[in-house]
Amino acid sequence: MAHRARSQGPAFKPSQVLLVVPPLIGTMGNSEAEVAAALIVYVCTMKGDAWQPMAFTDVRDAAKAADEAKEPTPREQWFRDIMRNPFARPNVHRLLADGFAEQLSAEGPLVVQLLPKAFEAIEKRWVAR
Repeated sequence: MAHRARSQGPAFKPSQVLLVVPPLIGTMGNSEAEVAAALIVYVCTMKGDAWQPMAFTDVRDAAKAADEAKEPTPREQWFRDIMRNPFARPNVHRLLADGFAEQLSAEGPLVVQLLPKAFEAIEKRWVAR
């Protein structure tokens, strides 16, 4: 996959995105894509609060860290809740197909990054200033 570098990310940080259950509702036209985007937001928050490409193996690592937290932060508790919710089904392929993210890996673990279209959709409703 070709990597299209963005000159700059959005004016907000991942930690400014409000994550509720269900996450990012009404943002991308599909709840499964919205859950996948929310997982990317969460992992970016936990990995330095910076927008960056994310391997979906990072979700596994984040799940382990959230489960091991003795006193989870509200964000960690959100992650626990969303990962245990049988109706929350992330679909990264829908996120990719609808142009909200791009795939950076051709082989190995799936690595994706959000695109400006996703940031614009998220910012309209889900960013705390």
